[in-house]
Amino acid sequence: MFSETLASAERAPKTAIILCEHLGEGLNLDDIRAWIEATLPGIALEVESDLCRHPARLSATEASRGAGRLVLGLCHTEFPQVELQTQVRKMGLDPFGVETVPLGTLCAGVHVKVEATQKACVLLAAAVARAWAFQGSGPEHAKLYALPLKEKVSRRSLFTMPPFGYRPVPSIREGTCVARDGCQICAGACPRRALSKTNGHISLDRTRCDGCGVCLAACPIEAIDFPCWSIPQLEAELGALLELTASHGESTGILLTCNNALPKLEEVARQNTPYSSRWLPMTVPCLGMVTPTWVFQALAGGADAVALLTCGTDCRHGQQPVIGGRIDFCRRLLQLLGLPPDQVRLLDTSDPAQLARWLQEAPLGEANGQRRRLQKRLRLGTTEAASEAILHLAMASGPSPTATLEHPHSPFGIVEHSVVGCTGCLTCIEACPTGALAKEHAEDSVSMTFTASLCSGCGMCEDACPETAAGVLRVRKITDTAALSRDRSVGHKHELATCKGCGVGIASQALLNRIDELVNEQDDAYRTMLTSYCPSCRLPFAWENNPHAIASEEGVRSW
Repeated sequence: MFSETLASAERAPKTAIILCEHLGEGLNLDDIRAWIEATLPGIALEVESDLCRHPARLSATEASRGAGRLVLGLCHTEFPQVELQTQVRKMGLDPFGVETVPLGTLCAGVHVKVEATQKACVLLAAAVARAWAFQGSGPEHAKLYALPLKEKVSRRSLFTMPPFGYRPVPSIREGTCVARDGCQICAGACPRRALSKTNGHISLDRTRCDGCGVCLAACPIEAIDFPCWSIPQLEAELGALLELTASHGESTGILLTCNNALPKLEEVARQNTPYSSRWLPMTVPCLGMVTPTWVFQALAGGADAVALLTCGTDCRHGQQPVIGGRIDFCRRLLQLLGLPPDQVRLLDTSDPAQLARWLQEAPLGEANGQRRRLQKRLRLGTTEAASEAILHLAMASGPSPTATLEHPHSPFGIVEHSVVGCTGCLTCIEACPTGALAKEHAEDSVSMTFTASLCSGCGMCEDACPETAAGVLRVRKITDTAALSRDRSVGHKHELATCKGCGVGIASQALLNRIDELVNEQDDAYRTMLTSYCPSCRLPFAWENNPHAIASEEGVRSW
């Protein structure tokens, strides 16, 4: 939560906010300075002339000296990005840690001065929260690209600046990733096939990756780092937007905007078309990384509406069907919960005039502005947090908060397990990346347990189960509020067989019975060794029953 972020501000890197002087034409810069000083103590703020065209002037500002994080309030997004990266590196800063906010086109150009100034303050504070959550980047996060021909640079920079820049790309946290256990969900989701699994590890081909962020949404255990667009940064930004507007008593809408759709918002500003200042934009590289988990946490956290602004049918990542499916799921679940489905909308940029007309309407004010906010930290990458948000909304909608929705874009799954045919091998549990499936051991038995709020419906357990063909295990993409509200449920209990040599548990009796069925009838000693002894006691048994066999584990296997 943003209040927790402020409480730890003393430990945050020194941060400076630099505003372009031209913003003063539509914003009250003195009011912004006063608000920042009162709300974000310790943050240095300075105004620099013509900053949007000349990023090199950053080094001359007093506020930027010694700062570890920079937040730049600019007039638009058409600033020389490569030139800015070069200047920031000269200052000894990580260019991926610099936050830029186009206050001119998002605030000054579309709202009256008072409202524009208030909105600018909130967007700057959210950018500061993002900057504080930035954990740094390394060489593995940088992808080199040539300077675009349309990139605006100063004449001097043409001679002093290298003709290339860097874009951020993700990396895999080896210590967290469970590819060694069979997971490759991120690789399957990548629209560019930039991720692949090799020898139990996920590797990234940076030449293919275009930084869409879809892999972050796909990973069920947050094992992917992505500077600029990391989950902690996005949580910090969204948390700040929600918390800073909660006390105003007015409706608030979160406008999740594809990075490629942002120029269309700027086009609305260039046409001098005003719209409601209650829509707070939050930009992501591609809306394919926005899951229903984000939407429901935003609604439970105080937003009256969530809108997704796509780049239309021209999505270069091919995510339009996925985005539309997720919005359909959110709207249908809201309706089942007795809440207005129009709290979630999908917008596109094909008609800027229609987009402006829609944005002129304030977010749904539902008599709901009095609904109690869920006072929990945002966790955009976890199903558990999504479960808490959905149950919170369900409780607020009426006395009987139950809903069941089967949908291909449900963020949850339900594991249906048939006792008939199950051998209790527990392979499904070993394959589960989220811990939704787990085991409970007793002295003489083992049970499989299931927690619905942890299940993402990835299907890895079904793929791993050796009895899937027999219909023993099936995963369905279902959101069931009754199941989400329950703690871990215990399934069938399997009796454990014990070793005749030392008395330790070997495996479930059902599994050993299955092995007994598969072993050749002539191999009585081999059958006895497998079904009656633990691995440690098998060697002595093998030597005693076949002294000509090699007394080694390999020898026992060949015997």
